[in-house]
Amino acid sequence: PTKTMKKLLLILLCLPTIGFGQEKSLELGILFGGSLNSLNGDPEFTEKTLQPSGGFLAQYNFNSQFSIKSKLLYHIKGGKTTRQTTITGEEFDQRLDLHYVTLPFLAQWSFGKNKWRFFCNTGVCLGYLMKAENVFDPEVKTGGATPSTTRKPAENFKKLDFGLILGSGASFQINERIKIFLESSFDHGLTNTSTTERKGIILTQAMTGEIGLIYNFPIKKKTFNGYGALKCAEYDPKTE
Repeated sequence: PTKTMKKLLLILLCLPTIGFGQEKSLELGILFGGSLNSLNGDPEFTEKTLQPSGGFLAQYNFNSQFSIKSKLLYHIKGGKTTRQTTITGEEFDQRLDLHYVTLPFLAQWSFGKNKWRFFCNTGVCLGYLMKAENVFDPEVKTGGATPSTTRKPAENFKKLDFGLILGSGASFQINERIKIFLESSFDHGLTNTSTTERKGIILTQAMTGEIGLIYNFPIKKKTFNGYGALKCAEYDPKTE
């Protein structure tokens, strides 16, 4: 074969090592915030609850516009209701707390210039139920008649939850490696969390707001300008 054909073959063999600059990067971070939660379809716990959430994130940037992102979060979902004591008729709150470890998988699109960037994402969310408990809080509306809040385990809930998630936010580049971000998201469960037929279908739902800090790890790629030599294991420059 001619030298030209050898050069073309060399380029084809080395395509996996040819990058497009240094746009690719891996980002790791921490985040915390809160969520407004509800249980759709639950006949008892019809009120929303406000709970903290937090965890870690990992994001791989293919370029400045498209990324894939995942999080590992501790998220307390559930609902609340108001009841009355049978003796005095005084009101108290009963809250159902579902303690999940959640793992969202997201595709993200970013835009913007300079230090400010804006993004939107969508994907799916997996949740594993660590524990479920009823929380009774008579102190809220009975003037402290009961000395402390009481808790007891709740039963008849499935361990796995699956749903869809949609989010958006903004980030600010503090320096070359570190940026801070704000993100809001809405997730809606598609799995019936209840194992009791009399309760029907109960789906989790949450509106979440988070603030976080991210550190960027650039992934350097070799570039080829058409003149330099590329190192390939299967190429022997002495072979003519």
